Amino acid sequence: MRPPQGKGSRSYAKLPKPPEATPPAEHAEPPPRKPAKRPRARKPAAAPPGARGSDGSRVRVAAWLLLAVAAACLGSGAMLALLEARAAPPAPTARAAPAGARHAPLLTPPAPRSSRGEARPSSPSSPSSPSPPSSLAAARGSPHQPPLAPLRPRACEEWCATHRSAWAVKCANFRSCGGCAQCSAPSSPPPAALHLPPAVAPPAVPPTPPPTPPPSPPPASPPASPPTPPTSPPTPPPAPPPASPPSPPPAAPPLIERLNHRFDHGHPTNDMAAAGVLVRQFDHLSAWDIGEPWLPCPENLWCGRYRFSWPSTIINAQSRKVYYHAGQQRGGLVLALTARVLCVYPGDGNSMGNADNGLAGCIATQCNQFQDWNCVFPPDYLKEALEAQQRRGNRKEHNEVVLDVSSISPSFLPHSILAFFHMGDIGVVRGLQQKFIRAYGLEDWECPLLALNLYDSSRPAFSLETK
Repeated sequence: MRPPQGKGSRSYAKLPKPPEATPPAEHAEPPPRKPAKRPRARKPAAAPPGARGSDGSRVRVAAWLLLAVAAACLGSGAMLALLEARAAPPAPTARAAPAGARHAPLLTPPAPRSSRGEARPSSPSSPSSPSPPSSLAAARGSPHQPPLAPLRPRACEEWCATHRSAWAVKCANFRSCGGCAQCSAPSSPPPAALHLPPAVAPPAVPPTPPPTPPPSPPPASPPASPPTPPTSPPTPPPAPPPASPPSPPPAAPPLIERLNHRFDHGHPTNDMAAAGVLVRQFDHLSAWDIGEPWLPCPENLWCGRYRFSWPSTIINAQSRKVYYHAGQQRGGLVLALTARVLCVYPGDGNSMGNADNGLAGCIATQCNQFQDWNCVFPPDYLKEALEAQQRRGNRKEHNEVVLDVSSISPSFLPHSILAFFHMGDIGVVRGLQQKFIRAYGLEDWECPLLALNLYDSSRPAFSLETK
């Protein structure tokens, strides 16, 4: 007999119907013989209603039903006990605290249970929804929490109070606690949150010293007394130092010193540096007509045939003559010793008149020990030419040294000209000297303007012109 079904009653699985009992062999009728024509056996005939075997089977069926009902009643109690044993929370296990930690060992919280004490089943509507993490798992830093165990009534309230704020939207997970209403209004105050101290204590921060009070203002000083009048008159300021004497004139450049030394110590010799100073006065045999007397005469001018040689003179303290006297105020050039000598005349050789003979101003007749007039001395006989000038008493006359122009200008400019000199025509010569140094990018001291003195032996022959 099946128990009545109603609200609050338990439903049990339907027990299988026991098989009907087979009547014993002694009460069965013997099977009829098979006819010869039909080889298959016939089915046994059913027993009559009043037969003995039919009542026994009913009794056995009833006995089986009674045994099934009793087993179901007894099995429900045993099943409840078994479920209670399975739903009991495991004993809390202690974890070893890390080294240096000062708090007590952490205990695993009991598994949550429902208000009936049964295990909370998982929600079938949301099988994949994650379980809310516990505060202990969050404190450990674990990103996930294993499925929650069934909660007891008191544990359900504590769990709801702890996780209500973070997991109120997940009410589907609180069905074992009685739904969202119990989590929204817990019956007991929420327990204190579990706070884990850090494993390593932070370094102690030194206490902040109290602020230093501002210094008290200094006491007001008494008013200053009026200055005492001096008992003696003030000391007069020291007298200024005496004016320094005027500075001496600047020392002569080394070039002027060398020229004066060569002029004072010049004598007949084959060494041009020891013989005296080699000078050339301005004339029309150069590019004087175009304002550049340091260049040879252009070929297209009348003096073009004299462009290969220049006349010059060696002067010293014993020979103070040049081929243009001082009254004509002809300045000129002081030439370097690199100029090449073509020939030397003891007096005026008239090199301009001899320029057409193909010897560039030098005649073919050479002087010797028996003849020293109407002749010319070769370059290696400079000493003999100067001695012949002295023997003939020609100290009042000049000597003539014919130079190769190609050894002076223009290939060897500006270093082949040492200085410009004047003999009274300072304005003309200064203009030419400034034009020369600008044309070759020189400083004034690199090619200075000098004053030449040939008549006053008390003064140096060369001096720097400062006017």
